[in-house]
Amino acid sequence: METQLEAGKRRSLLRDRRLHIALALILVAAVIVYALRRRGSGEVAEAETAEVEAETATAEIRSFAITIPSLGTVEPRPGAFGRIAAPAASRVVRVFVGEGDHVRAGQALIELDAVVFNAQTAQAAAAFEQAERALARQTRLQAEGIAPRKDVEAAAADLGTARAALIEARRIQSLAILRAPLSGVVTGVDVALSQPVDLNESLIEVVDPLRLEIMFHVSPAEAARIMVGAAVELSTTAAAGGWAGAGTVRGIAAVVDSVTHSVEVRVTPARNGRTLRPGETIAGRITVGDHARAVVIPVEALVPGEDGVHVFVVDAKNIAHETAVTVGERNGALAEITAGLTGNERVVTTGAYGVSDGAHINAPKREATPASDTAATAGAGR
Repeated sequence: METQLEAGKRRSLLRDRRLHIALALILVAAVIVYALRRRGSGEVAEAETAEVEAETATAEIRSFAITIPSLGTVEPRPGAFGRIAAPAASRVVRVFVGEGDHVRAGQALIELDAVVFNAQTAQAAAAFEQAERALARQTRLQAEGIAPRKDVEAAAADLGTARAALIEARRIQSLAILRAPLSGVVTGVDVALSQPVDLNESLIEVVDPLRLEIMFHVSPAEAARIMVGAAVELSTTAAAGGWAGAGTVRGIAAVVDSVTHSVEVRVTPARNGRTLRPGETIAGRITVGDHARAVVIPVEALVPGEDGVHVFVVDAKNIAHETAVTVGERNGALAEITAGLTGNERVVTTGAYGVSDGAHINAPKREATPASDTAATAGAGR
């Protein structure tokens, strides 16, 4: 049988063996943790020093216009649009102009068949002459005491009716050649040779392109901020930032439209812009205020996140630093920063969404600046 001494030695050996195994496992775990930490720190360091291709711009301290964006439709002012219709049923004999032609007031546009008009005028003239002779006869008979006074009065009334019919027939006869009611551009021709036309059928339209307005619709709250005479920046909607000129607020409606629940704002475009066409849709930014000293950066530099908006500020070593900012007003391609930047910082613009904190920015030598607003540059150039 095993003695108590031998049993104690065996238990001591087993205890020492378990201790050695535990120490070995601890050492292996420590080595693995150390390796993982070195690998992780290496990846972070690599990410921090990674180069990113991006453009930058300098935050400027400048005057910043506060604007209200809106869409409008080009419409002619009252008296700047004419639609010519047929004075009576007839037939088209000649068409002198086409769509897009410039015409002057009184210029011949369309000639109608005047045969019917001439016949009606001759008939009205004969009726007038007969009414004149009838009145003269009744007047003579009444003077001789043969006819009563009422017959003279009836003949006078018939003469008045005949005179009105003759005047109307001559008016229609004079309208056999339709003429331009104003100087402008022909915007629509809806006739063909030998085409029969009916009374009041619209045949041709003329618009004065120098007397157009743009009708914008804004909310009542926005309308309360707009003043008559405010400057408006106009651009086309077909191409982003397409410059269409400038304008001035000419009037603000006093009532709210019951259908759209909006207020109509009438804007007169300046004549130094491109030619506008009735029915065209124009985008506008109506100026309602101005901040004399504002920190301004391009809108593309703003990166929204879960905790708000931030930008990436690039230091002298071209390292990007994520910086939280507070955005004020926006004006087209520019944004006002009310907190987070003080001005003259260099911020990432194009490519900001692919930048991380600590990244090395490889920016081209030619940098964009807030002053290079597309619409403003185009407007200045014109």
